Amino acid sequence: MTAIAKLFRSTAFKISLAYLVVAAIGAGLVLARAGWNVEKLVDAQIAQTVDTDITGLAEQYSEGGIVQLVAAVQRRAEQPGAGLYLVTTHAGEPIAGNIASLPPGVLSQPGLVETDYLRVGDTRRQHRALARIFALSGGFRLLVGHDIEEGLRMRRIFGGALVTSLIWLVIIGAIGSLLVARHVLRRVDAITAKAKTIVAGDISGRLPLAGTGDELDRLVQNLNSMLDRISVLVTGLNEVSDNIAHDLKTPLTRLRSRAEQALQFAKARRTIGPRSKKSSTSPMR
Repeated sequence: MTAIAKLFRSTAFKISLAYLVVAAIGAGLVLARAGWNVEKLVDAQIAQTVDTDITGLAEQYSEGGIVQLVAAVQRRAEQPGAGLYLVTTHAGEPIAGNIASLPPGVLSQPGLVETDYLRVGDTRRQHRALARIFALSGGFRLLVGHDIEEGLRMRRIFGGALVTSLIWLVIIGAIGSLLVARHVLRRVDAITAKAKTIVAGDISGRLPLAGTGDELDRLVQNLNSMLDRISVLVTGLNEVSDNIAHDLKTPLTRLRSRAEQALQFAKARRTIGPRSKKSSTSPMR
């Protein structure tokens, strides 16, 4: 197994990777929530601006009817940096304002709507706006809105920042996971190598300590304590075995001597027996 494969299969890397995934999900949720809050704040500010304009135009309409309303809308529409204003007939034909065209059906939607629009004098591209539409007496309709291109641009920037942040988080986290796994794997390999020498018979060897006091050091300390105890037990067992061998040496020597004498005596009897029998039968011949 290669070193890279060992790194990817190590427990430290898997734990670090799991933590990275959890951290990335958490960071994504936090950033997404922040982006959503910013978007809602921008929309609320635009809605407040639109409502303020509507309040002023409502006063104009209540004082002078549609004529005064059209004049007030035209004045506001011609100011630099003006919002979006439009007064139409019941057929949707523009009377006053700075909006050249709207998608079909927008003017029939009540309340606050988000829509595309084309500003008067700008034929290059459509823009995006948040607007409120009111139906007036006589079939007239009033639209007051605010361009949200800046808000959309902010959303895109925030979304890009979110994606970029997550990518960098994953890259840095993956590198950090590999470094952590490599460090832990080195310590584990050192402990494993020393353990092999102990298994091979070097009972006096001890597992190496890093001196960090972490969980691996605590585990190694417990294992070394166990090896110390085993060493004491083995030493005691060897002493007992030596004592038993020494105590049994004299009785065994005596037993061997007697066994040898008995064998010699038995051999002598087998040798003398036939001779005695032969000498007793010779006179009869």
